[in-house]
Amino acid sequence: MYDIIFYSRLQATGVFIHMSGKEKIMASYDILKVLDKEKAITLLQHKLTKVLYIQKKLTQYNENVYEQLKGKPHSNIVSVIDYYKVDDAFYVIEEYFNGRTLEAYVKENGVVAPQIALPIITSICHALLHLHTLEKPIIHRDIKLSNIMIDHANNVKLIDFNISRLYDREYAYDTTILGTEGYAAPEQFGFLQTDARSDIYSCGIVLNYLLTGMHPKEYLYQGELGPIIEKCTNFDPSKRYANVQELLQALHACQISTTDTRQAQAEVSSKTSLMLPGFRTKRWWKMILAAFGYAFLILGVIVPKSEDSTGTTGHSEYFLLSLTLLAYIFLFTNYLNIQSKLPFFPSAKKAERIAAYIIYSLIIFVIYGVMITILGKVFT
Repeated sequence: MYDIIFYSRLQATGVFIHMSGKEKIMASYDILKVLDKEKAITLLQHKLTKVLYIQKKLTQYNENVYEQLKGKPHSNIVSVIDYYKVDDAFYVIEEYFNGRTLEAYVKENGVVAPQIALPIITSICHALLHLHTLEKPIIHRDIKLSNIMIDHANNVKLIDFNISRLYDREYAYDTTILGTEGYAAPEQFGFLQTDARSDIYSCGIVLNYLLTGMHPKEYLYQGELGPIIEKCTNFDPSKRYANVQELLQALHACQISTTDTRQAQAEVSSKTSLMLPGFRTKRWWKMILAAFGYAFLILGVIVPKSEDSTGTTGHSEYFLLSLTLLAYIFLFTNYLNIQSKLPFFPSAKKAERIAAYIIYSLIIFVIYGVMITILGKVFT
């Protein structure tokens, strides 16, 4: 309504007639700040309503997808307000949602309880149910932790439709192979056409990550939600839930008891939290490097490093060095979710996290220096 009034005023002055598509749309907004220069993400404010919006520049997009999103908003999907094209670039203006990605949420809080994960995944399913039941169904194709946002009131919204497509029964497979490895369904890499079951596959991956911090291939959640995740992520699309409505029914029927939560979280904790860095992903090359690294630290403590016949000083110095190196390893790999317990790290701001790494690295180094000094005085 406000846009119509604003455009009418421009038309009355004769300015509006000579404007390009970009100028007509951007005439309603003030550019407040560039949020991400590399990704060309800008914060806008409507001149009349003072409401904040986000503008993104896309080089990969399907205009028909954004046209449908613009006309069919949903509470669990970031609203598309408008869009325009300039040469080969596509600019989309979306609502400003004051939240953080699930990726940042998990980094701060660690794995979540089933009672928290269930409403999150249910919200995502409601968004997908809306997309999949449009007159021309939209397949998101890139559902992952970084493409889902949550605010302090636990409102959840699906974002980033850069590689989304319209479903067409006449096609046997997708014309373009796209998707995030680990989250994307197998058919997204050229086997079959993606459909609702492809997004369901990704939902299962997201749910498992929320509950365990791991991919189902590395460790499948063992609580009551485990069988649901397993069915969602079946390699064969015909063995998954046929549609999101079926998945929602399964989620609604899932009764999460306190006992189930404690047992499942204890199992996840014992299998994932206590694993030393290098062994948590179960990738062979990382485990080999980690094994050699830890062996080096252990052997260094055992073998004397001093000319002293007892080797006491040498052992003590190397023991302190080994502890210091382990402290660095645990800090940078977030072992036992240690970062969430330290100031600055819970912030999603990159600059604050970098500053935190520098500060705590210096603290560890200073502690090592103090201990070495004390050790030197004790044995002299």
